[in-house]
Amino acid sequence: MRSIGIYLFVVLFCILTIKQSVAQTAAIPPPNPKSIIALHESLIRRTALLNDKIHALKAASNQGSGLRLAVCTKLKLQPTDCDAVLDWSSQASAKLTALDQQAKAIIDAVRAAHPHRPKGTGGALLPPPPPELARLQAQREALIESETAQMLTTLTPNGAGMLQVTAFTAKQ
Repeated sequence: MRSIGIYLFVVLFCILTIKQSVAQTAAIPPPNPKSIIALHESLIRRTALLNDKIHALKAASNQGSGLRLAVCTKLKLQPTDCDAVLDWSSQASAKLTALDQQAKAIIDAVRAAHPHRPKGTGGALLPPPPPELARLQAQREALIESETAQMLTTLTPNGAGMLQVTAFTAKQ
């Protein structure tokens, strides 16, 4: 009789734990699109930086293949998928850098137009951001989304899955 009571207690405990776990899982909000874009941008920038280091090592001492192998292993990608991701990230990063330079030129022009603003005012004496900056930001986010979507369709299904896992689980 005592073993039945213990058995019922364990079953009830497990059921309550599962219900609580399901309730907590249901309470997790969906990911914010801005945070997904930020994760994809981080993936682009990190892999582009690694690709640049691979090419620099290869040019300096023909030792870039070891780093490339380490990157491919870390990303858990097959060599063809890895090469595609490294090349893609460099191209996408260059496009993002071009947009960033345009934004910097706009910001510099606004700052130059207001040279006598006191330091430490937190920008309180600057006019609101020009509409061109909002347009560039929207263009930048669209570029990140389209480049990532294009890359994911180019990869093998396994490679696309691994790239998504890498983007969402990498330590920033």
